[in-house]
Amino acid sequence: MTSSEFDVIESYFAHLSDWAGEHVRVGVGDDCALLDVGPGFELVVSTDTFVEGVHFPNGAAGAIVAERSLAASASDLAAMGAEPFAVVGALILKGIDSEWLGSFSERLGELLRLNALPLVGGNLTQGPHLSLTWTVMGRVKAGQALTRSGAKVGQDVYVSGWLGRAAAGLELILRTHSEGEERSSAWTDAASVAKAAYYAPKARLALGQKLIGVATSAIDISDGLLSDLSHLLSMGGVGAEIDVSGLLIDKVLETLHFSDKKILQLALAGGDDYELCFSVDHARRAMVEAIALELQLPLTRIGRISESKSLHFRGLPEGVLESDLLKAKGYEHFA
Repeated sequence: MTSSEFDVIESYFAHLSDWAGEHVRVGVGDDCALLDVGPGFELVVSTDTFVEGVHFPNGAAGAIVAERSLAASASDLAAMGAEPFAVVGALILKGIDSEWLGSFSERLGELLRLNALPLVGGNLTQGPHLSLTWTVMGRVKAGQALTRSGAKVGQDVYVSGWLGRAAAGLELILRTHSEGEERSSAWTDAASVAKAAYYAPKARLALGQKLIGVATSAIDISDGLLSDLSHLLSMGGVGAEIDVSGLLIDKVLETLHFSDKKILQLALAGGDDYELCFSVDHARRAMVEAIALELQLPLTRIGRISESKSLHFRGLPEGVLESDLLKAKGYEHFA
């Protein structure tokens, strides 16, 4: 039976970089990983920590923890347009649960290979709460990384995917059984899609790399569009006019019987989307459309960058005030 940290590492994690390319000179098992980033490239690095009961539900299966945490971390690489390179992790366990570790390791291995992120090191210890920290690394050609500060007045603002589905999924997950009156098959199918958006987000790595040379700024949407777009605007010293009508066209949320006001709340402040928001010159709209077609991914133009240094909304449904939307807050870690 697995009993020590070294047994756990050997049984569940040591093999997760066996397929890595030649850029991983030394991986799991040594004091440090040794990586060759290559000439003419810059290293992109980001760290995220995930705590049970905060970032994923108490008692969540290992596969779910692996899915949510790695996607959220890799999403930062996507926002910079980085090519995935490597990842190190720190895992704090309450105890050794072979079933949980098997579920976690199996799904993690699949996701690492899918996202081209070999696990090259980390740390394992015991503590009072389950938590996990990923440090993801990518690379970009020198001077080409997408940043939050590159938005320019007059540019179009785009978002990828469907905002608000993950937040809707979390609401459904947290509902009590007493609220579960009989539903149609269409409602049940839509609920499954929304829950999957929460449990299994997808980092838009391919999109980020395609946006190099097309977009001039980008940010991943983790805390809600309103919060994250505000960061992008602040870094660029600009404002934006957003047409919210593009955020309301989602048959999944409509089928779940959410009102327009609720859909906007989920899209603007729900969080957990891990989609990309980016700005592009008007003349490059055809390039964005071509990327959307190639990736089979919705890329919705939702507004334009303005010089006002503030955020304004157009296309509001009846009964929804701009002042109400501006009061919406995304996820706050210390609320």
